[in-house]
Amino acid sequence: MRELELVIDKKNLVVETVKEILFDFIIFGLLVGVSTSLILFIAGQSNPTAGGIAFGAWSFAIATTLHTIITDGTAVAIGIILLLWAAIVYGIGYLFYWMLFL
Repeated sequence: MRELELVIDKKNLVVETVKEILFDFIIFGLLVGVSTSLILFIAGQSNPTAGGIAFGAWSFAIATTLHTIITDGTAVAIGIILLLWAAIVYGIGYLFYWMLFL
């Protein structure tokens, strides 16, 4: 019975990690993406949504990478680094598209 109590008292690391990633996504992904889209819309850009999505994804990936490194959640670090690379590639691609065609 004592062993069962020890298992019940342990934290579920997967649930904790998912909560931290969702927090980063809401704050750095959605909030930054929406606010950047609004700023670009007010500034008169032709496609503010794509810029907001790119900057939101970029800031989410960077914030989650730093958060993962700080909280010692290295089990998710490889996936987050891949998301960071995808956000950087998308952001650079959008910048070239923006400079050449918009």
